[in-house]
Amino acid sequence: YRSVLWLLDLETRNPPRALTSFDAQASSPALSPDGDSVAFLSKRGDDQSQQIYVIGIDGGEARRVTQADRESLSSIDGWSSDGKRLAYVRSREDT
Repeated sequence: YRSVLWLLDLETRNPPRALTSFDAQASSPALSPDGDSVAFLSKRGDDQSQQIYVIGIDGGEARRVTQADRESLSSIDGWSSDGKRLAYVRSREDT
């Protein structure tokens, strides 16, 4: 499936705007403490599994911040208060 992350400003009530496109899936968004970036899960291009990407709320190109191989990243649990670390859940199938 394909999904898009949207940003809605509750203060201005401007129409929501897309942060990502339908080129890939996007899920589990987590806003940084300073409100400038969003971390999210996505599988894009040559990714073997879902990775964590970060994009600025002003848009632009998302940058991958993980290198998970066979593991599955299933959720982002949040940013540290200083915005320098992300907590996330990673699992893999035992074979």
